[in-house]
Amino acid sequence: MSTPLPRPNPFDSTYLPDSHSGYLKCLELEDHHAVVKKTTKLTVLVCARLLGYMLVEALEDATREEFASEIVRCTDDEALQALAGLYKDHLIHCFLLTKGRTPISTPSSFDATEEEYTPPLQVTLMNYTEAKQKVLIRDNHRCLLTGRLDGISLEAGSVADNGFITASTRAAHIFDWSINDDLDTNDKLRHAESIRVMLGRFGNINTDELKGANAHRLQNILTLDSSVHEWFGQLKVWLERRPEDPDNYYRPAATKPFLLRGIPAGIQLATPDPASYPLPDPRYIAVHAACARVAHLSGAGEYLDIVSREVEGITVDDGSGDVLYHALMRHLEVEVQ
Repeated sequence: MSTPLPRPNPFDSTYLPDSHSGYLKCLELEDHHAVVKKTTKLTVLVCARLLGYMLVEALEDATREEFASEIVRCTDDEALQALAGLYKDHLIHCFLLTKGRTPISTPSSFDATEEEYTPPLQVTLMNYTEAKQKVLIRDNHRCLLTGRLDGISLEAGSVADNGFITASTRAAHIFDWSINDDLDTNDKLRHAESIRVMLGRFGNINTDELKGANAHRLQNILTLDSSVHEWFGQLKVWLERRPEDPDNYYRPAATKPFLLRGIPAGIQLATPDPASYPLPDPRYIAVHAACARVAHLSGAGEYLDIVSREVEGITVDDGSGDVLYHALMRHLEVEVQ
């Protein structure tokens, strides 16, 4: 179920004129959604709330105004629905975990072989192995949220057995790295480029930061327990910050309280060497959190659940990467009530 947009209009008409005007359009569409013809697979109500919550959750006033100007330029309800669909498809969707494509983290003493893991493009193979080894060292071979010890690291002798509960951990990407893979058709290239443009527009992130092998930079990776990774990749768990929080301190949040069982109310990220083992980029974490809240509050998160269930059994290990891509594209048009 989606949540009504906050009222009254939170944006000052003098300081943020486009944000004020754009939010009014979202409120008006929300008010009369029942009599508006639905022109996308998202309901009219979800469209109104998705756009409205994107304005609320924008990370900076400058990017908020830029996004708001797109809403203001929409001349009718159909255009507003189309804009909501675009951002659902190209921004929120880029966080969806592509199942089967993020392999289990391995300790630094483990030499991965081509048979054990072969990404579909050489460009992403270039430094993934190094990244997943380094991120375990940075995160002390533990899930950053639950604190559980990576079982493979313990088995390999890469970390001492101090009695901590073990888990199967993942090198979890904040931005799903598969948006860079299998870009062998114009449609896929346009989809990837649209994601990059919208990341810059909504999150003020340089589009080159996540191209190719850059998707595997340590700033885009966290060590997570496999269950937490699943929830994080479905935008059901995210990390928040308050203005008074110290640097690299985060407060886990979730769509349901039970998802946070066993996770502390606050976590302090640390690294043994900031230059060699940089921490996750706060901007990436913030955009992930903003999109998670937008998806949850607007009702678009139901769309993500449907996609996740439908593609669950598809992997790329058997050459089905193209099948996975088309399954995702097909379900970009799934109806959300």
